[in-house]
Amino acid sequence: MNTIKVIYYSNYYPKSVEIKEYMENDEHVRTLNVDNKDVAKAIIADTVYGIRHVPSILLLNEDGSMKIYEKDAAVLYFEELQKKENPTRLENQTSSVNQFLTNSSVMNGNPYTIPQEQQPVMTELENQPQNFAKKSIMDMAREMENGRN
Repeated sequence: MNTIKVIYYSNYYPKSVEIKEYMENDEHVRTLNVDNKDVAKAIIADTVYGIRHVPSILLLNEDGSMKIYEKDAAVLYFEELQKKENPTRLENQTSSVNQFLTNSSVMNGNPYTIPQEQQPVMTELENQPQNFAKKSIMDMAREMENGRN
């Protein structure tokens, strides 16, 4: 069974970029950068998936089921994927990954905070009525994929 993976990332959060770069060569992976104002509006307006944090990984299965990993769960999912695909490489990184998880705001349950210069956009988006055309995340991913060709 094929699974489409949608990776939500921000250039302001290096771990989410690392996850995106690691996974983006898979033909079943789509990526969405939340730094774009229009994309952020659509994600916030979407009530189906409810994505609010980066990193986030959305798994869409052929049978219609889905699973969402946000914040620390996305980082742990990523680590498990790395272990399965390249156990030797990950053994060398274990201490640095554990240090990252221990020290990061992700493990402490705090959502990723967008840098101050970007915050007004997100605050504005969360408080405004949504008056733009609603698209599903998969519609946006398809449009982005078509733009690559």
